[in-house]
Amino acid sequence: MKIPRHWQLLLAGVRLQPTSTDLHNIQKELGASGVDWDSVVDRAFEHDIAPLMYRTLQGLPQTDHTKAAFARLRSAYMGNAARNALLFRELHVVLRALRERRKDVIVLKGAALAETVYRDRALRPMSDVDLLVRKADLAESEEILKSLGYGLSRAQERAREWYSTNHYHFALFKEVSPALGVCLEIHWLLERPRRFPIDTEGVWERAVAARIGDVPAFVLCPEDLLLHLCLHTCKHRLTGGFRAFCDIAEVIREFGLQMNWMQVVSRASEWRINTFVAVPLHLTQRFLDALVPEWVIEAMMPPGFDHRLLEAVAARVFEDRLAGTLFQDFFLLRHGQSLGERASVVQKVFSRAAIASRYGLSADSAGIFRYYPRRAKDLIIDYGAELWRFLMLGRQASQKAADRRRLGEWLKPFAEGTAEDDS
Repeated sequence: MKIPRHWQLLLAGVRLQPTSTDLHNIQKELGASGVDWDSVVDRAFEHDIAPLMYRTLQGLPQTDHTKAAFARLRSAYMGNAARNALLFRELHVVLRALRERRKDVIVLKGAALAETVYRDRALRPMSDVDLLVRKADLAESEEILKSLGYGLSRAQERAREWYSTNHYHFALFKEVSPALGVCLEIHWLLERPRRFPIDTEGVWERAVAARIGDVPAFVLCPEDLLLHLCLHTCKHRLTGGFRAFCDIAEVIREFGLQMNWMQVVSRASEWRINTFVAVPLHLTQRFLDALVPEWVIEAMMPPGFDHRLLEAVAARVFEDRLAGTLFQDFFLLRHGQSLGERASVVQKVFSRAAIASRYGLSADSAGIFRYYPRRAKDLIIDYGAELWRFLMLGRQASQKAADRRRLGEWLKPFAEGTAEDDS
């Protein structure tokens, strides 16, 4: 596939250790007049990589036609620095309170990466903070957090029993200041039960001691961290932003020499996530030159794997995130092979399971039907404009529809509930 010019610039500018070739290419483009720097910065914001782009550009000379774009990137970096300073101050309080009550905590994803991989909190945007606790400690951990001012949403509070059985985390909220609300996700599993057989006890046994927010805690071992990031990228249907691939690339750069690739392959097989690891690793190798041994990817690709899927996934990575948030099933509304196939889309998005998951209800709740009008309204607000635009494209979109269907089939294990679930 041909990579757009603005994406070529972004790929060169989002590594913590850009190569001399990267810097040369960026510097050459800085002096060029045909680059749409507003588009470059727009995509950087859209994919949560603006702070990384700023870090690379700040050491290079600016020209008159790049100063405005550079100022926007600097604003993103400084704004993220301020926000994350508040988040980590709050995380310090949370981790210290849990530690004082002798509750072990594994810090996941953004907060762990900011401290142990990026080593500059401003470089890693975070929408929430994710912590893994032992299931036996869940109730007491929640009480500790409530004493600090955190609380569940009313929807999750009402469906607590359903969540504890069918889900893998609670989301607790606290307004730290008028300008900042903190979402704290307390996990007891890395993924939903019955989705993948992830050995949670093994995850705890392999966890590594670290200091997060200047408090002793744990983080995932490098192999588990890499697997979790790859799986999380696929869970978000590859539409969570290019930042996800930067995370994978930087973990490989940081831990590559000590990464036990045999364990990565073996554990991916045990967790039954082979292709959901192989595909993100392939893309990270392809676009960010991550040093992934070829045999690793080959070992996780099943016989007869449809390699057209790789191109469909690559195209999806670079598309606008708004377009990427569409349900894959919406394409069936235009290109379904039968009336029944198209009707299945409506049935799916209005299923009891989808509504229960979206609004924190029990699937057996007698009052679930009261949420159908709200579901219709939310779908129109979130997807109406983009769906209408697609429906007007006609048959010229058939190839894109076929690619989406191929992706949808591959990502079926993540299709519980709705496409915006766990976003």
